[in-house]
Amino acid sequence: MIRDGSAPVLGALVVLFAVLPLSAQDLQTMCPNSQGASGGLWGVVADVDAGVALPGARLVATWKTDGKGAKTEVQTGLDGSYTLCYLPLEVPLEVTAVLGNLPGATLALTLTEPLTHQDVAFSLGGSATGTGGESDDRMWACFGRGESDINMQNARLIRCDANWRALDRCPREDLGRLQVTASGAGSGMLREALEQIIQQARRAGANALIRWTMSGHTISADAVKIGVDPSTCT
Repeated sequence: MIRDGSAPVLGALVVLFAVLPLSAQDLQTMCPNSQGASGGLWGVVADVDAGVALPGARLVATWKTDGKGAKTEVQTGLDGSYTLCYLPLEVPLEVTAVLGNLPGATLALTLTEPLTHQDVAFSLGGSATGTGGESDDRMWACFGRGESDINMQNARLIRCDANWRALDRCPREDLGRLQVTASGAGSGMLREALEQIIQQARRAGANALIRWTMSGHTISADAVKIGVDPSTCT
């Protein structure tokens, strides 16, 4: 059981596990060498924007014991599943799904049983299981035509509509030129660079990125704050 008074928000996502009552014996199977008042948390991390499970995400749990902070984390499997072991019982936890360098919203919960099932929703808009929010703060950013492959592939990170006028025509507050250089190659490099430049833009208070340039592994764009709907820009 979890005490947080929340309702799940994963909606129509495919259930990958049958939820059955689990015991201390099951805890030893899933989390060997568990001792004392410890428990485990298991389930699936899913992208609520794309409606798919997230492989390779990190699930991070933090808590305080006797005034001292503690943390444990695990990476999700190919099916988005995770098992977080050696968590304290009856102690408030904060659980956050992290994809690359981008954290989702934090879920507060307290474990009261040896093993607890909890699916976790991840969204760049900040919605996660227990928050009840459906905000969408993806960055406004069009690389070219709204229907271009690059925009479709990165729809989880950015918003671009084929019917929008050029974003640089919108009234805006200019917040400076941003530039990142990513390692790796191919789509992985592009995703890493996008994550980094979006983080920088958010820290600057921007909601849009315009005037993109790309040279090798370096991506540059102007961070701006737009206060109108892009469809109204002429």
